[in-house]
Amino acid sequence: MKPALLLVDLQADFLDSPNVMPAAASIVSGACGWLQAFRQAQAPVIHVWTSVNRADDRRMSHWRREGRWSCEEGTRGHRTPDELVPQPDESIIHKQHYSAFSTGALDRLLDGLDVDTLIVGGVHLHACVRETLVDAHARGLRVVLADDAVGSDDAVGAASARRWLVRRFVEVATAADRASLLSGGPLGAGGDGGKDAVERACAAAVKAQAEWSRREPRARMTLLESCANALTESRDELVATIVAEVGKPVKSAEAEHDLALGFLRGALAAGPCAATRTAGDVVVRRVPLGVVAVLSPFNNPLAIAIGKLAPALLHGNAVVWKPSPLAAGVAARVLLLLEQAGFPPGLVSVVEGDGVVGATLMDAAPIAAVTLTGSEAAGEVAREACARRRIPLQAELGGNNAAVVWTGADLTVAAARIVRGAFGDAGQRCTANRRVIVRSEDHDAFVALLVAETAALAWGRPEDPATVVGPLVNAGARDRVHAMVERARRRGWRVLRPHLESPAATAAPSGPADFAPALLVDGPGGAADGGDEAAGIDEIVREETFGPVLVVQRADDFEHALQLVGSVRQQLVAALFGGDEACRERFLTSVQAGLLKFDAATAGAEAAAPFGGWGASGVGPPEHGPADIEFYTRWQSVYGAPERW
Repeated sequence: MKPALLLVDLQADFLDSPNVMPAAASIVSGACGWLQAFRQAQAPVIHVWTSVNRADDRRMSHWRREGRWSCEEGTRGHRTPDELVPQPDESIIHKQHYSAFSTGALDRLLDGLDVDTLIVGGVHLHACVRETLVDAHARGLRVVLADDAVGSDDAVGAASARRWLVRRFVEVATAADRASLLSGGPLGAGGDGGKDAVERACAAAVKAQAEWSRREPRARMTLLESCANALTESRDELVATIVAEVGKPVKSAEAEHDLALGFLRGALAAGPCAATRTAGDVVVRRVPLGVVAVLSPFNNPLAIAIGKLAPALLHGNAVVWKPSPLAAGVAARVLLLLEQAGFPPGLVSVVEGDGVVGATLMDAAPIAAVTLTGSEAAGEVAREACARRRIPLQAELGGNNAAVVWTGADLTVAAARIVRGAFGDAGQRCTANRRVIVRSEDHDAFVALLVAETAALAWGRPEDPATVVGPLVNAGARDRVHAMVERARRRGWRVLRPHLESPAATAAPSGPADFAPALLVDGPGGAADGGDEAAGIDEIVREETFGPVLVVQRADDFEHALQLVGSVRQQLVAALFGGDEACRERFLTSVQAGLLKFDAATAGAEAAAPFGGWGASGVGPPEHGPADIEFYTRWQSVYGAPERW
């Protein structure tokens, strides 16, 4: 096998789009990894650029209709990021239309290189990358998608294109596959994408659900009560597993266990919905969906899973559950608890694997609904799959949450609460405080308080009961957060690391996943908005870091503060400290978020309250409390129903 790397349209005009997903920096980072590997192996690298020239206008027709001049030669938008600049021995193919093969130059180049395998990354997956992959396949090449080096400004279109390509001829490679590809070996992510395991689990679930849905609600509740008792008795073992597996501090793991129990008991307290008879002979009732796919994350591997499993089972559904591969041990213990409580075999099955397995599960014919907690990118894959199959989707997709600190707030109290909300569990909570927006007049004093409160937090090993800030889930997560902070520093942000800079801070742990909490202040383009308005909102403001990072933004007045709250895609939680009655009323009526809080950090939520984000934070109905029955059942009207109903 002789591979070549093809990087398509990694140019500023495409990467700078605010709608690119994943974030441009993530795409570039992945491309850099592939580029470095190919250069070290002295394997061919080919750069493909869209190049437009006003003197010889060959733009695509829709660009002409729109009056659009993108990737114009000689402009910044035509250039690739510095870290992806071609070396002298690397070829550049210029094109004006979708496919890299559209001019014939790439065909001639590949013939001369005697290449038989093409690894492709770039933007946009739904358009130029897709057409390039199709044309490469038509030429008899083995085609591999560099999955960590592609993106799109049409996330649903990209998810659809990816599924279509993978089902037909495209192989998918990740960073872990680079060495194998370059040596002619197989892809580690090969196989059937978990299809066999998914089919077995679904078949068992269909069989179990038919009997389970006929059981009296009281019988289902009895088993869930047994599960609640088993969950209580297994507290120490479950907490220890969470700490060992995902690095959550022991106190936080104990709180997660208690939240899981709260979700389970809350479902029991709500109970099933009774049928009601209307005037005449019509009975209106809610019936189970059937087999529900549950996809749960690593950061709350017990509570989030129980919060989905309990209502699904209570209302008569079966479950096929794909937990995060980083928390497989927690899932195994939960499955054992269900078995010990007496749940029928096959009613809850676990399938293990990555996002490819998750996509396979969502595509499985018996799946009647999907409930997912994960990233924005995972949510777009789920949205495309469920829309195509016309099944319900409930997706919780993170938060870029802001707390506003305004006139009348106790600054010391606000700083203490926000710091804990930002850095507890190393910021790996969807409700974590990502941003704080403070009056310009109070900015400097409040930053000083944030520094002092951060330094006072116990940063250490997760097994230590005193630890508040533990490690990130693994070294890869740590490297990702570190890279985001360093990029922000290079763009002009002032980065404060109290644990590394303050003599009053606790001693720094030295694990590979440890990352000292970071405060980012005085951003570029004016500290008021944290970025250059002409170039869009700065990455560190716009993107969810999912790590111990808190961005501080200034606000000139309260309307400006509200504008900053709503300036990002994700709208899960927003909080207000202080403010007079008029400010609070304005906050309630203008902030478009799923959860609003007064005088509290954004982090945390009550088990009995509906939980759901707005904007890019969520799709479908919320979770928990009275919202559960809305998702896990559907209405049915029965005419001429028996009197016993």
